Amino acid sequence: MGIFGAPRLKRIAFLIVAAALFYLMIFSVAKGHLLLGGGASVALTFLMIWGSRLGASDATEKVTKKIKQYSEQATWSGTELIVKPMWFKRLCFSLALLAVFLPCLNGALTFQLVEEGELSLFVFLVSASLVLGYTAWITLAGLVREVQVGYSLKIDSDGFAIAGHPTIPWRDVYRVGHWYREDRGFVYHFLDFELSASGIQEHWKSRVRPFLIGPLAIALPIMRRRGTFKLRGVFLSLPVPTIVTAICEIGSRHSPNPVVQLNPRESLDDARKLAVLWAKASQPIDQSEQESAFKRATSSSSKPEGVVDSVDLDAAMAKIGKEFSARSHAFDEYWQLKAKVMSQGNKPFQKQMEHDAKMLTRIFAGAILVIPIYFLGRWVLG
Repeated sequence: MGIFGAPRLKRIAFLIVAAALFYLMIFSVAKGHLLLGGGASVALTFLMIWGSRLGASDATEKVTKKIKQYSEQATWSGTELIVKPMWFKRLCFSLALLAVFLPCLNGALTFQLVEEGELSLFVFLVSASLVLGYTAWITLAGLVREVQVGYSLKIDSDGFAIAGHPTIPWRDVYRVGHWYREDRGFVYHFLDFELSASGIQEHWKSRVRPFLIGPLAIALPIMRRRGTFKLRGVFLSLPVPTIVTAICEIGSRHSPNPVVQLNPRESLDDARKLAVLWAKASQPIDQSEQESAFKRATSSSSKPEGVVDSVDLDAAMAKIGKEFSARSHAFDEYWQLKAKVMSQGNKPFQKQMEHDAKMLTRIFAGAILVIPIYFLGRWVLG
């Protein structure tokens, strides 16, 4: 494999060449070699354009791999899902927090203010002790409540339950999705919920309990009287897409309305309509009645009279035709509504992209104008 074979080697080579061209441009201009400096600036511009394409290609490949991975993880079937607690991981995380918390607490308690400049150090120790201590407490409390009940999440016919808190019935569960965030090479996964605000107030009545035993994510909707929150997936023993699929499938069986996947571009009503239409379009057709009618017609034709009674057969074929027609109609309605929803949801993104494109064009045009103005100024000033 050549130096440009792997994406990481491509980026390293790009940075080396870009740095060399940049320093060549600076030193050439400083020494008065304007022609060489102009050539280096043009080469650097073309390299930046190529680099943007390289970054776009790497990003596309990365997104493709993630989509494939998430689609594989989003396969699940069954009647209930019990997400087991990751007690060892929680325990290790708690011990690590305590290992940092205890020295900070000891430093804050034994701190002696000798010089005026040391006040900031004392404030830092007190703040770190409070933050680390509370984080360690919440982590240990989460460990205790999960080990006590034997699960982190429980998804069954009764509803959706977080360890240590009452079950939310399916009538109050609207949508759930997989949300993730990348930061410095690390990917953080979240369960993104949309529940009934009144259902949360009815079943999660205590506003203090989440602050004492966690998770803190459910404290916000309780305090704000809202139904949306994100549950961090760090201590979940199953992939988030698997849990999302289980919640949607089990919830749709036991809820008056289908529990659908959360898409910020779709309203709740549109998402439910799409789910109902897709269920109708993908529902298998029962051909047992048609097969029975064929058997009866075949048996009647083998009799001495040889008369085929086609009444049952015609009725079965008509029923099959109606079912095929209903599926085709539901499929057409689904794609029409899907196109409408996507068109409406894409408008804000298109406006933002147009705004960003105009801004980049202005910045690039300004950067291009600066170079000849600089060279012209040096020529005028001699």
